[in-house]
Amino acid sequence: MDDSTYKVKTGHPVLGIVCGLLGIACAILLIFFTGVIGTAIAILFGVIAVLLGRGARRSGKGLGAIITGGIAIMLSVAMMTTILGTFTGMHDKAASSGVAPLMAEYSSNPYFGLAGIIAKIPDDGSIDALMKEIELLNSME
Repeated sequence: MDDSTYKVKTGHPVLGIVCGLLGIACAILLIFFTGVIGTAIAILFGVIAVLLGRGARRSGKGLGAIITGGIAIMLSVAMMTTILGTFTGMHDKAASSGVAPLMAEYSSNPYFGLAGIIAKIPDDGSIDALMKEIELLNSME
């Protein structure tokens, strides 16, 4: 076999970039609504992008996949930290105000984002009382 027929395995740099972009999109759109679940999905896409980019580096490609994957991982961690802080602050404000017991109860577990709050609301018309509590909290500022 001569040297001209030897091929370097190139990996999948384009697929890595696509996975990185999907990770960034999940970090921006999913984490607010689903919390930890969205974070796990975004980190998974970011790790896949970094691994695909690392595999493509042997052929001189893949730097874009590594960068987008890294951005997806960092952005998802930053977004989850921000969402946890926001929902924890919202819970603390509702609990200390004394006028929003439903909001304090429904926002007690911030790890599942807005979906966690919505899942705790019963179907008995509590949504109207919750909306009034949110208005009261907003008027207190």
